[in-house]
Amino acid sequence: MNLRINNIVPIFEHAIAKYWPSSGQYLNQGSRCKTIYFATLVCLLVSCNISHEEEASILHTIDQLDSLNLEMDGLKSANDNMWNQVSQSIEKALPADLPAAEKRNLLAVKNADLIQMFQVYDSLGDPIKNQVMEAGKSDQQTAGKMREIMSRVDELNKTLTQNFASLEKKDRLATERLKAKIDTEKNEAVREK
Repeated sequence: MNLRINNIVPIFEHAIAKYWPSSGQYLNQGSRCKTIYFATLVCLLVSCNISHEEEASILHTIDQLDSLNLEMDGLKSANDNMWNQVSQSIEKALPADLPAAEKRNLLAVKNADLIQMFQVYDSLGDPIKNQVMEAGKSDQQTAGKMREIMSRVDELNKTLTQNFASLEKKDRLATERLKAKIDTEKNEAVREK
């Protein structure tokens, strides 16, 4: 090992002096440890097979996934709020003598077709029936948007998995560092919320 290092050190000293002239003063101050340090640093930089573009591409894909997840959460929240308003309107219009179990079941339903199946539905006023019908249409549109988002999320997850598998073949340690960096950023983002 010593023989190899002694043979390599002059090569690095020459390369460093040639391509980084300002480092000559630092290297000439003495020890071969400094040269070995620089040689190790150069080797580490050269051996990292994950390019900036590959890392940026992965991070961009993760940002897209985060954005789609936020969009999905927004759609779910808006849809839940809509059905909660429908349930409140229905609850106000229900007859007082409706059995508690039927009332609870009806108010838990978030589907226009199922709500219409309850016998009490016919006794509800037209404004509430219209609200249920509109909510049903909106629910279907939201479901369509959610399917599109989930399809895009699936595509991005496949791309991300392929990119990580490809990078892992090139440089497992660098890939693990990138995964750790991503995990750290996600944990920090969660703490900020």
